[in-house]
Amino acid sequence: MSDSIDPPGFDLGAPPQPVSKDAYRVLARKYRPQTFAELIGQDAMVTTLGNAIRRQRLAHAFLLTGVRGVGKTSTARLLAKALNCIGPDGNGGPTIDPCGVCEPCVGIAEGRHIDVIEMDAASHTGVDDMPR
Repeated sequence: MSDSIDPPGFDLGAPPQPVSKDAYRVLARKYRPQTFAELIGQDAMVTTLGNAIRRQRLAHAFLLTGVRGVGKTSTARLLAKALNCIGPDGNGGPTIDPCGVCEPCVGIAEGRHIDVIEMDAASHTGVDDMPR
């Protein structure tokens, strides 16, 4: 008797592999707005942030609140892009219209920028859960 648990003649083979690394993305990330112009329902906030960026009078922190689905995470990611964008030539600064092609913009959009950490506040509820 063999050590295999599969019946004779039954080979599962290798598990199926995704077609490409981008084959599956959660819908919320696939359709997340990439510019403030694409952000729906947050016109007052976009205007306020735009004015603050243009006047170089940015706050030290931003607190985004609301029920599920109102755009808190999307807004936070766009704000991170706006503040970290260096432009295609590398000489830019904070802007309400991030370029989307510089390294910080691409890194933030892909979720791999070293200075931008997305935390789920529903499961990370204490001060000790904050990254150091």
